[in-house]
Amino acid sequence: MDVVRKPRPGQRSALGVLPASVRRAALLAQENHPRVAFRDVSRATDSRTVRAALVPGEVFLLNSAPYLVFIDADFTSRLACLGVLNRLPFDWQARRFVETHLNFFILEGLVVPKMDGATARELAKVAGRLSCIDERYSEVAQEMDVECGPLNPTQRLSLRAKADAIVARAWGLRTTDVELLLTDFTKDAVTEEHRHLFLNGVG
Repeated sequence: MDVVRKPRPGQRSALGVLPASVRRAALLAQENHPRVAFRDVSRATDSRTVRAALVPGEVFLLNSAPYLVFIDADFTSRLACLGVLNRLPFDWQARRFVETHLNFFILEGLVVPKMDGATARELAKVAGRLSCIDERYSEVAQEMDVECGPLNPTQRLSLRAKADAIVARAWGLRTTDVELLLTDFTKDAVTEEHRHLFLNGVG
């Protein structure tokens, strides 16, 4: 627990402009609740380069699964962030820089789209439903007002494509941009049905 409760979290972050006391208070407030973590070991040629997840509370993570701490207490910002990280447009961007690891140095250099409050909430709800697969996420489901439970493959694909389209529109991407983006992914990584739903959501 001494390692988990670091005295100066985020001290090496290029974005760590808040006082250490504020960062540490945020870390301690979130240690027993679901967190946004991502996989460090990754390559640009993998089916997905950015793999992020909402990890249940009270779960220890290795250094190969770093996690993000949010100053905002609610789950909307965390899930909106998760929604961006796991989307194809963000993954396409990450592939330009990742070779064998997605570390904080690379992650903090990547760009996220600007979103108004309504768009961020819409994305957060979709990401929340994708993440709330069992009772470990009941507090998230309750706060986000989404169902909690398993999804069938059709439901999951529909929600993933919807989230992809939300992020693409927030970035101002056009259909031709998305078509180019999709050339980076094999048909095994992004199925034809996923591509079709994604393009329809953008157009």
